[in-house]
Amino acid sequence: MPSYGRFGLGDFSWCEFIPRLKPKTMEEIKEYGTLFLSHIAEDINDSPTFYDGVPKGGLRIQDVLVRLAILHLIRDKVKALIEDPSMPLFSKGAHTYRYYSLRNTKVWKEEHDRKLLYAICMRHGYGRWLDIVEDTQLGLQPVVGTITLEDEVQIGIGADKDEKEAYVQKRMVDFIKRRVLLLEKFLNAEYHKVFLVSGWFPICLLSLCRAVGVP
Repeated sequence: MPSYGRFGLGDFSWCEFIPRLKPKTMEEIKEYGTLFLSHIAEDINDSPTFYDGVPKGGLRIQDVLVRLAILHLIRDKVKALIEDPSMPLFSKGAHTYRYYSLRNTKVWKEEHDRKLLYAICMRHGYGRWLDIVEDTQLGLQPVVGTITLEDEVQIGIGADKDEKEAYVQKRMVDFIKRRVLLLEKFLNAEYHKVFLVSGWFPICLLSLCRAVGVP
């Protein structure tokens, strides 16, 4: 479950989970993935077990579905940006004004949002915010550090070096988390606009149904 919660369901071939779930074999990964999908496709109820008797172990299915859906949107966005690097991060439209704070700032630009989405999808996964900040290949730490520089002063003169570093580190992680939440809202708004205009069935739900054999 942790890998799915960090990276989503991928393209349902399960191949990309092989290096993440060593020493599991491809067949074991596929078997577990299929079982996992069948479980989260069940009707949501208060039963402590799934229909096959497997304990839920406190798993909140609704939260899992929301996470998988947003990871699917992130994956689709990153894939589109890789195929066409010249395309804008988000399509322009009236709905974009709802998220005015997503605009470029003096320090944080669209290129950094692209790197952030890429890091979630292709490198570290959802929730690994500190790993993303400290990834030197992404180069986000100097940018985030500049944004949170004032916080180092606010912590107070009496704090020692370790306390200051821990505080600033937390502020950088908090910034990344807030930025991701903004991107999620934007992805959802963009998706809902396309869905309402075209009438497409949600692709993540369609893929899920096909994966578990639901017609």
